[in-house]
Amino acid sequence: MPKVPYPNGNGHPDCPLCKGRGGTDEPQPVGPPAFVPCRCTFITERNAKLENVWKGLSRVKRLETSPLTKYPATNLWVHGPIEVFKRHLRYVISENPMKWFVRLETDASVVGAWLSNLAVKGQEIYDLDAMEESTRYFAIQDLALPPDLLIFRVGVKHTPNKDAHSAFHEALAERDHEGKPTWIVDSPSEPWDPDLVSYSESLNELFCSWPKITLKDDSAPPKPNIRLPQGGYHMLSLADEGSGEDETGPPKVRVPGSRKKAKKDPLAELQARERESKPYKKKGGPKR
Repeated sequence: MPKVPYPNGNGHPDCPLCKGRGGTDEPQPVGPPAFVPCRCTFITERNAKLENVWKGLSRVKRLETSPLTKYPATNLWVHGPIEVFKRHLRYVISENPMKWFVRLETDASVVGAWLSNLAVKGQEIYDLDAMEESTRYFAIQDLALPPDLLIFRVGVKHTPNKDAHSAFHEALAERDHEGKPTWIVDSPSEPWDPDLVSYSESLNELFCSWPKITLKDDSAPPKPNIRLPQGGYHMLSLADEGSGEDETGPPKVRVPGSRKKAKKDPLAELQARERESKPYKKKGGPKR
């Protein structure tokens, strides 16, 4: 069947079902056929939503499950590598309805939203980070209130600002007043500690009262399998042989059964078996 172009369709042009139309006509018991949206449109819309939350999120590795799916409506503290969190976030968004509004912001964005009213009034702003973020939102409420789930990535704000933690606390208070959940995400490279610009003891007490999930990177390559001379496989384990570190070369690992055995002479073995099987015969009298 020739490909029929649909320039105004929202489907994928190479979709074998709708041919780019965005849906198919399903016959009904009574009346004309009903237009049913094609699955390719759902995939396109889902990827667009992922990209809207975090650029490049639709291209990260897919997961089969995630512990974060239990907390879509609960305040949560997530700790782990950012690349690992991206994979879990993609899974959580894909498992929830399309109308579920998720927004990802940083502690630097909060300060920009807090100082935006000064920019509107024409006042001078001395925070270099806020100068670039101040035009996105006109108030903290514009940033904090609309999404169903608001995710804050901490450790992005580096320019000193004595009011950074106050702006952060105000955004969280606005969310709590509306009964909407918030996630806080930190990483091993930028952990939530007193060295961060947005840190405060009151915020730390608040975050410690939330459930905390630690994500681990499970994408490490598997250990190699080595074929032995006798056949079969043996899994190398450096833990059994110490650290295995050698300054002059690669780690040395002892493989059981790898030592060569001395070869035996089959003729000598046969002669020995014959001597053992023959009965002992006493010879004649002494020699003259």
